[in-house]
Parts: sequence; C-alpha cells; structure tokens
Amino acid sequence: MKICLEAHFAKVKRTFPDMDDKRVLDSVYIGVSQAVAGVGTHNDLKELVKQYNALLAGIVKEAV
Repeated sequence: MKICLEAHFAKVKRTFPDMDDKRVLDSVYIGVSQAVAGVGTHNDLKELVKQYNALLAGIVKEAV
C-alpha cells in the first residue's frame, strides 16, 4: 500500500490554513491510520509511523 501522509497533510492545511500544524498532522494521522488499519498490513502502519515522526520533526524544527 502506498501511503503519503505529507500529501494528506498539505491538502488539509490548504483547506484549513489557520489550523495549527500539529493539530493538522494529528488529525490526518488519526484518519489515515484508521483507514490503513482496516485494509493495510502491520508494515503499512509502521511506515505511517515513520512518516508521522518525520513530519513532526519538521514541524518542531520550524517552531524553534
């Protein structure tokens, strides 16, 4: 399964530009993880976590 959390993050951020980046990321992660849990594999979920951590690191770096 091909998962791109960053693409979903960008789409939601365009829709809700005033929403805090961390809140957008968490909302997207919850939605995508539920979808992946229903049809994906354990490896898909592990990949999703890696992408989440990478995006979170970028958000934190920008905040500092």
